[in-house]
Amino acid sequence: MTDIKNHCIINLSKLDNYFIYQKGGNLIMNVNGIEYENTDTLKVEEAAKLMHKNPSFVRCGLRDKRFNFGCAVFHNGRWNYYINKQKFFEETGISVAEDVDK
Repeated sequence: MTDIKNHCIINLSKLDNYFIYQKGGNLIMNVNGIEYENTDTLKVEEAAKLMHKNPSFVRCGLRDKRFNFGCAVFHNGRWNYYINKQKFFEETGISVAEDVDK
């Protein structure tokens, strides 16, 4: 599991009425009868490679709130980064290549 998933699970452990399960390859969290589907994420290094930039460029942009596709949080003496995959592709205009064999 990614750090963000572990963080959510730890915080949800304080609730009485929740459970987590997999459905069709996706992680689903059910809290008080409401289902939440996990979002796909990118690593800083993956986003940087797609943008043809250095990972530090992406980290600085996230820390300075210059990108709308993710965020950076300073916690316990270190920076943590979150990049929403769908928002990344929408904002950058980068498109996923179609499979040639189809």
